[in-house]
Amino acid sequence: MWDTGLPQLFMLIECDKRGSRNKIQLLYSDEMFSVPDNVYIIGMMNTADRSLAMVDYALRRRFAFFDISPDELTDERLSGIVEYEIIPLLREYWFDDPRKVEECSVKLRNALTW
Repeated sequence: MWDTGLPQLFMLIECDKRGSRNKIQLLYSDEMFSVPDNVYIIGMMNTADRSLAMVDYALRRRFAFFDISPDELTDERLSGIVEYEIIPLLREYWFDDPRKVEECSVKLRNALTW
């Protein structure tokens, strides 16, 4: 698994390694690759699958994690992330299309209420 370029991707998704100034050559290709500065990653991981242990350790060294059980999906923490981190980013990305921001914001908020 580790010869697939996964370690390079883990490095490139770190906040201080993003952007075109940190391009690397893709494995088995002449193409150069970088992760844009404005990429925001939200991930979910089932830690019960121990075959992912190496990936889990690599991710935990690089990112903040917090546990959310299925019955906590409308928890204040998740709602706060949507309201104060994701929606403001959408406003920045689509500053010229407020209708699109509002539509996506409504969808995100509605997804938290199921």
